[in-house]
Amino acid sequence: MIQAVRLLIFAAVFSIFSGSAFAATGIALLIGNEKYQSTIGPLSSPGKDLELIKRSLMEVGLDESQIVMIKDASRIQMLSAIEDFAVKARHLNNDEIAFFYYAGHGAKKPNSGAGLHLIPTSAQDVSSSSFWYETINFNKDVVDAFTNSESRAAWILAIDACRNELKIPSNTRGADRGFGIVPSSSGMLISFAADDNQTAKDNIGGSANSPYAMALSKYLRTPNQRISAVFGAVRPDVMERTSYVQEPVYTNKLNRDPILIEIGPTPKPEPKPTPKPEPKPGPLSLVQQLQQEMADLGDDVRRAIGAGDNGKSVDAIAMRWKKENSGNYSPRIARLFKASCLLGQPVACTDYGYLKDTGNGGVTVDDAEAVNYYLKGCDGGSPTGCSNVGYMYEKGIGTGQNYYSAVSYYRKGCDGGAARGCTNLGYMYDTGKGVDKSYAQALTYYDKGCSGDNSTGCFNLGSLYEYGLGTTANKPKALELYQKAVRLNPNYEKAKKGIDRLKNLNVNPVKPKTLAERLQEDLADLGYEVKNAIVANDNGKTLNAIGLKWKKEDGNTFTRRVTRVFDAACQLGSGGACVDAGFVHEKGYAGYPVSFSKAVEYYQSSCILNYYLGCSNLGYMYEKGRGVSKDETTALRYYRTACNGGNPLGCTNLGYMYESGKGMGSSDLATAVTYYRKGCDGGNALGCTNLGYMYEQGRGTGSVNLYTAVSYYQKGCDGGNIRGCANLGWMYETGKGTTRDYFKAASYYTKACNADYARSCTNLGYLYDTGNGVSGGKNMYKAVEYYRKGCTGRNSIGCSNLAIMYENGYGGLSKSTTEAIRYYRQALEINPSDEKVKSNLRRLGVTP
Repeated sequence: MIQAVRLLIFAAVFSIFSGSAFAATGIALLIGNEKYQSTIGPLSSPGKDLELIKRSLMEVGLDESQIVMIKDASRIQMLSAIEDFAVKARHLNNDEIAFFYYAGHGAKKPNSGAGLHLIPTSAQDVSSSSFWYETINFNKDVVDAFTNSESRAAWILAIDACRNELKIPSNTRGADRGFGIVPSSSGMLISFAADDNQTAKDNIGGSANSPYAMALSKYLRTPNQRISAVFGAVRPDVMERTSYVQEPVYTNKLNRDPILIEIGPTPKPEPKPTPKPEPKPGPLSLVQQLQQEMADLGDDVRRAIGAGDNGKSVDAIAMRWKKENSGNYSPRIARLFKASCLLGQPVACTDYGYLKDTGNGGVTVDDAEAVNYYLKGCDGGSPTGCSNVGYMYEKGIGTGQNYYSAVSYYRKGCDGGAARGCTNLGYMYDTGKGVDKSYAQALTYYDKGCSGDNSTGCFNLGSLYEYGLGTTANKPKALELYQKAVRLNPNYEKAKKGIDRLKNLNVNPVKPKTLAERLQEDLADLGYEVKNAIVANDNGKTLNAIGLKWKKEDGNTFTRRVTRVFDAACQLGSGGACVDAGFVHEKGYAGYPVSFSKAVEYYQSSCILNYYLGCSNLGYMYEKGRGVSKDETTALRYYRTACNGGNPLGCTNLGYMYESGKGMGSSDLATAVTYYRKGCDGGNALGCTNLGYMYEQGRGTGSVNLYTAVSYYQKGCDGGNIRGCANLGWMYETGKGTTRDYFKAASYYTKACNADYARSCTNLGYLYDTGNGVSGGKNMYKAVEYYRKGCTGRNSIGCSNLAIMYENGYGGLSKSTTEAIRYYRQALEINPSDEKVKSNLRRLGVTP
């Protein structure tokens, strides 16, 4: 994506270079923090490092007006500068760079994954429990901000941090020096001055600058080096300067690797005239390449390729030529389908996949390639492509055999109108492949296939009617369907045999039973109340009400009689009953085995009936891959349908998809906030909690607002979301967004812990450990009790703290190194990156 713009720089400006020079353009943000509180520790060189890096960037061509330099920045100043820089970067071209440099303190927060934090000068005492809220989360506040800008520039992030001994207390809520795993993001090169848990030097040997800044400045100004080579050279240079105690690390996901400054050869005094070499042609675009490859097919094809309509014109020519060729394929027609596909026409991808599948049109058979082209067609919206790739998965042709994937693609094809996809989906239900066997579902999908004039669908539907599978036997109806199958396919021998078998039977047509009659028979043992409700002609509303009443009478549980009523009400058209029936099969209630595929069927029926909780639940099944192949794009679609229909859970789930970028490729935090708010306003407690978190972290809200975060956590907790209670407890414990109140913190932790939220159990144990906010003051026995609950719920800090209690014999425990080691190991199993736990194990003579 990045190719340096080559602008002429006169030798008079850069006299250090003897030849002609071409340089990259772009923008830079340089932040240097050195005037820290005494509790953190001041630094001496960040300000000088910024000046050094600024000069180097100017020497390689960046305009001084495009370099923003900020010294001794507060958290708000840093966040504001980062946001402005991300916005400015949106306007850069793919031949420019966006350079971010930070010099100052940094630390790694424990139990938080990579846990990268840059420390503003506004940060206070590191021993304060609020310390981490005063820092900059590198992954979320920097990397995500730059990624979300969707800039086409080459991002270069250089972090010269963790520059001396940051005096963070060594306790259960302390931190590690160092930056953990180096994050990575597409289009970015991210470099750290020191590896994990190393200390980056502020300066060495009385120099004014850090060793990393000196090395970086040196190699930035070295001509004819690509960015990756610059940082590759910085690493050994810094190691040598620091006697190999500091080792820079970096990740490189640049889409292009620009040269910051490229120097041509020094001109000779009197160069001999030589003929100029012919310039090498640049790489051809896809359109140019296809026009060149298909020049023999005439000007019409050349113009169609360049029409800029995603291959529609090329596909139209291919279809016209196929018609002129009596519907047959030829090599030139095959070439057109492939070209149209490459230009973006999904139907052409399906057609070319068929040629790869069958070898028609002179195309070499390649089953794996056929699958790829069918997938391209399906992903682009071709129902036939979906149906065909479903067949490949069913038979294991060109890919591994996978009935669940086959069902998923057949369903997509059928939903898009591919009759063959409906027929094949019916066959999967008929045989129980990839789904629970169901003649009733097979009947539905065969009917859809036959209605779309698929002869196999008509024949299979006729077989079900002939033998009474999934419906009442009806041989005249079967005969009618066999006859239609033959009309559609005169060579259909099985259908002809079916006709011969039935045409001479003098059978009186049997009037099929209505749905209501069949349900009355099935539920006859449940009494007249149910029998009358079935014929109430209100789309199952009365029957569903009976199910809800009985559920309440049965202790608010799903019993067999309740589930049977819900199932019948669903068949009659009650969307709410479909959701309840689906939930029974998803969870395995009432003695039914867990069946995600059945749950999907019920949720789908509910969604079709415009009961939007069913749409939301169906989205969840697609998101998690339960009963269907995992498909986040489809999940997104169902969540959107649910939200637009007024279902608040659907809005909350849609917000999560936007926050995480699932189903769309990249996150959109502002839109996530919008949908979390819709979910919360609609009464979904999880939406309120998630919205509170967005305000606490300043994600998609414009800025951090702890007071608003507290109010939404309160709504979430009041609505029954336990994580909202847990987060609210933390806000009261730390005094963030509200007055610090240990008693309220303990109250909310207790509520969350009683609901098995492990982290809150650990936090409650800590309050008993310190005596804050608990009646009776410090109580080590209670601390042990809640640390154990936290550990049992797989909270690593709970296990680690319990180990400490065993080490010291606190809370009525006998001192036991063996038990301490056991719980330290359990903590490490939960969080393998916890360096303090590793250190404690080594202290006890155990290798982690």
